[in-house]
Amino acid sequence: MCRAVRPALAEEMWDMMRQSVCVAALTLASIFPLDLRAQLTRTDSQPVRQHDLVRATSLRIRATVHDGVATTEIDEVLRNDGAADAEAVWLLPLPANAAADGFTMTVGDKEMQGEVLDAQRARAVYEEIVRRRRDPGLLEYYGDACLRARVFPIPPRGEVVVKVRFRHVLPQHGGMHEWRFPLRAFVASGRQPERVSVDLQITSTSPLRNVLSPMQACQVILQSDRKAHLSAEMTTANLPTRDLQVLYSLSQAEFGLNALTYRRPGEDGYFMLMLSPRREATDKPAMARSVQFVLDTSGSMAGRKIEQAKNAVRFFVRSLAPQDRFNVIPFATEAEPFFSAPTAATAEALATAMQKIDNLQARGGTNIDDALRRALSAHADANGTTAAGMLPIVVFLTDGEPTVGQTDRDKLLAAARDLNQAKARLFVFGVGDTLDTKLLDRLADENDGARDYVREDEDIELKTSDLFAKLSHPALTDLAVQIDGVETRDVQPQRLPDLFVGSQVLVLGRYSSSGKASIRLRGALNGVVQEFVYAADFAADDRRDDFVPTLWAQRKVAQLLDAIRLNGQRPELLDEVRRLAKEFGIVTPFTSHLIVEEGMRLGAVGNLPTGARRDFRPSGSAGPGSVGPSTPGPQDRNAPADARQRLVQLGAKASGSEAVADSLEIKNIAANDAPRRAETKRQGDATTPASPAVATRAGGRTFYRVGDRWVDQACSAEWEKRAVRIEAFSTEYFELLAKAPDLKAVFALGNRIVLAIGERVIEVVPPAGG
Repeated sequence: MCRAVRPALAEEMWDMMRQSVCVAALTLASIFPLDLRAQLTRTDSQPVRQHDLVRATSLRIRATVHDGVATTEIDEVLRNDGAADAEAVWLLPLPANAAADGFTMTVGDKEMQGEVLDAQRARAVYEEIVRRRRDPGLLEYYGDACLRARVFPIPPRGEVVVKVRFRHVLPQHGGMHEWRFPLRAFVASGRQPERVSVDLQITSTSPLRNVLSPMQACQVILQSDRKAHLSAEMTTANLPTRDLQVLYSLSQAEFGLNALTYRRPGEDGYFMLMLSPRREATDKPAMARSVQFVLDTSGSMAGRKIEQAKNAVRFFVRSLAPQDRFNVIPFATEAEPFFSAPTAATAEALATAMQKIDNLQARGGTNIDDALRRALSAHADANGTTAAGMLPIVVFLTDGEPTVGQTDRDKLLAAARDLNQAKARLFVFGVGDTLDTKLLDRLADENDGARDYVREDEDIELKTSDLFAKLSHPALTDLAVQIDGVETRDVQPQRLPDLFVGSQVLVLGRYSSSGKASIRLRGALNGVVQEFVYAADFAADDRRDDFVPTLWAQRKVAQLLDAIRLNGQRPELLDEVRRLAKEFGIVTPFTSHLIVEEGMRLGAVGNLPTGARRDFRPSGSAGPGSVGPSTPGPQDRNAPADARQRLVQLGAKASGSEAVADSLEIKNIAANDAPRRAETKRQGDATTPASPAVATRAGGRTFYRVGDRWVDQACSAEWEKRAVRIEAFSTEYFELLAKAPDLKAVFALGNRIVLAIGERVIEVVPPAGG
């Protein structure tokens, strides 16, 4: 055993961490390739079981990353519910470049001895624990170095706080630093903490760019060009089932661009481009805007809605910069602009606008036609263009369908296309449910804006102020990306949005050829077109960032669902939604029944006796890498009927709570925003119950829960006739893992797995007697 040492160099960081606010444990898990896992095992030959009396009540992680070097402190509280002293072994898988002399471990107030095992010795430890406990969770970290220490005593009905601290140099790939926390380890074992928190601070002497976590639980805030903050809080019930990960890049360039790829040999690859601007001021003048706030003041806005809307307009006026032009256009039976044309944002004009806002009242009908004509035509001069270098923006807020003037949806859309010669960005806010979602969404989509809805119990001012904050600093408009050197296809989004300071644009797609590529970014700044060129490597074999294919598929499905909703049901669109949902296990309120059907196919349900059908109900705990929530078991064909109907009837209604929910749901699917998706569920919507996962991604593959097995989606329905069975934890099992290390994540799913390897089908079965 080698005693853990606290070096003088690390002492400084230690003092800094003691002063930091502790809101930490799982978001940090998102940023380091820190393969960390607490495994509790007895020191005798008896395995730890679920009923053992030592449990982890909380896990807290605090970390600071400065110029690519991370100092991490982990606090885990172990509680002994028994009547005698307890003992455990604490096992921590380590990142490849962790500094061994930087480790300290304390239990209570005592510094403990620990043993640092290199990868070869650690492999034997992992294998022995996996065999003895018959728990494959550690296979995720098979072959990584680890820290092992004995934790004793844990007093009866008492607690011990285990503290581990170490320094780590972050690895880089694709031009990005990566921090990862092995959350999978905690979920896979029976010892996952009851509460987890993470607090990560990133600072850098070079400007930060493209700070990203693919995990929904992690909130990422880029506070400045040189500082970012990441945090998360979770409980056992909502722990993500894959490791948390955070990526960030550094760049002195005005616009940072990074490319991540994923590709398995013999298949087309996936790519993701991340683009973000500098936050700090440059020597270039700020882009001026011509902004108009179009506000519905019809009778239906009376009461709380009109007061909230007036506060939103006040925030809008206060957000204007001296170089901006603006107008406020209230409309009811007709539109009544504050000014005859967009006016300069002088102190006098702003004061006049504030006074007029106070006098707004809700009354009359809803003349959307007149409001759009006033707003869109006012941006253009006699030549049909806006003032040179100005970004034209319209923010349109309404709570109703058109009742005065032109009310035909198609004619209103056609008129907007004709009037918008200045190419104003049209951002739409719908308030409540009695409005035409197809009209509003297409207005936003066809005019390079965005849509959002404010439900009856939501705050209008909060949502609109978020948009104004984003729109306050345009960085580059009329974006276009061209990739030279490789063949690409299926790029999402099809039209790129404008880029604003503090925001990030993600571009996802497929590629067939491989090699070095040049990425050309074009855009306009103050009316001047500029081009930036970046180098990237589109790999022939790269299986590190396996979240990239799922994000691409999710964006693609959202785009298809929106096309169906807005333009009508077409067989080819429905077929593509079905194919992608099944291939990637994408669970949404529109596709959950497809996941059930795929599980039935892989289970050959038609060839089984009726009584066996109940085996297809998902059982056990959620598997690692779950793509989404599960649906009721397929033995009841009516259970997922609501989800089936939502897909079949998608777009049938343009107004009402279901139409609004569908619009918001698809918008949030595209944004990979599960927490907000939960808020948009319709009343009584039972399509996404909190039950075990039925689809999961592991090792670049999609698996479906069929009874107590995870079955590879690539298998045919007749896989059982061809399957070669091997026992979990047998010599043959570990030999297969040694030959194909990328199966680590697959084997970590459990000891009942079916997977396709080329023409072969391998079924992993529990060991004899297990």
